[in-house]
Amino acid sequence: MDWAEQQHFNYLMSLFREMSHKEETKKPASNSDLLSAMV
Repeated sequence: MDWAEQQHFNYLMSLFREMSHKEETKKPASNSDLLSAMV
């Protein structure tokens, strides 16, 4: 993995953690949310 890929991966992981946190308080993150985040 090069630096840019590592940064993107870190970004996705933080986004995923944020969504998981929101799941506890609100509705679950949908698959479309995850897909749009990966594009």
